[in-house]
Amino acid sequence: MTTEHSTITLADSRVAVHAAIASRGVYSVPRAPGPIDLHLDANEGDAPWQGLEDCIRESRNLRRYPSAADLEAALAARFGVRPSQVIVTAGGDDALDRACRMTLSSTRSLLLPEPSFEMFRRYAELARASVDSVPWPSGPFPREQVLRAITPRTGAIAIVSPNNPTGAVATGADVDAICAAADASGGNPLVIIDAAYAEFADEDLTDAALRNRNAIVVRTFSKAWALAGLRVGYAIGPEELISCLRVAGGPYPVSGLSLAVALRVLVTGRDAMLDQVRRVKSNRDALASSLLQWGADTQPSQGNFVLLRTPHAAEVHAALASRGIAVRRWTNRPCLEDALRITIPVGESDLARLWDSLESVISSKASSPST
Repeated sequence: MTTEHSTITLADSRVAVHAAIASRGVYSVPRAPGPIDLHLDANEGDAPWQGLEDCIRESRNLRRYPSAADLEAALAARFGVRPSQVIVTAGGDDALDRACRMTLSSTRSLLLPEPSFEMFRRYAELARASVDSVPWPSGPFPREQVLRAITPRTGAIAIVSPNNPTGAVATGADVDAICAAADASGGNPLVIIDAAYAEFADEDLTDAALRNRNAIVVRTFSKAWALAGLRVGYAIGPEELISCLRVAGGPYPVSGLSLAVALRVLVTGRDAMLDQVRRVKSNRDALASSLLQWGADTQPSQGNFVLLRTPHAAEVHAALASRGIAVRRWTNRPCLEDALRITIPVGESDLARLWDSLESVISSKASSPST
């Protein structure tokens, strides 16, 4: 253990945390060319919630610094924990960044199954940390490979489930095994469960995270709750670790308006959210089945998206953009040069439009000579 770290002693585990931070370049997402009116490239939800304008009008205390106490209390009640075990952050990204900054450094690495949420690698770089990568291209979580990769210099272990961009998942048993190995490693790493897409999965890893004292779980209102523009996320975990997360960032990360809307939606919008999730899952599974029938290469997904792999990724991306449909493409990430991530639309007309466009584009590429 270096002098840069302090060990937080918990009921039955310890986690070493670090507070250093460095400035890096701005993250940006490439956008499809041309006029786009169907955005399926960012895994956002569908339509704004009804009644949000009324909620905004009722938020009259805009001259005051915001307090997340009411939302944190409501989230704590929802998950059966104390309010001191919840921190509301500027999207789930802010919580992940804080977690990396408090545990990583030039001598403490991030263990990351990849490909995965690309901001994890960037947050590790911000903390001047290296990344120990374990391949997870598809299929079951690579538990044994991760267990073998844990060393005394491991500062944090990331588990993104459902994984972005593949849609593959880990299990509660995976979380328990990783947490036990982390506790026995001698380096006291933190296990970070990124559960941004938990509502769309068959198994929610929140309970698994909460039963392990060296883990936190990060969730968001951006996906299933369809409130990406509000930038409201949160982390849940042991009180001592959540206190460190509070120290690792600014004191007022989320605006008062965003807090008010998120609280209103959490209290009144659960049924609408669950209905939207049900529709997304049905549309996702139907589209994945059709993609396979059309001869496309895609794997089972438990997110609100599917990942399509094709040697014609650039041409398919451009062809969809010419029809006003944006999907996510990567040009500089290893193992994803041939991949397209497609967010599943909820509306029947949007789904039919995507369906027809994909069938036409994929069929034309399948019949053309390989390059």
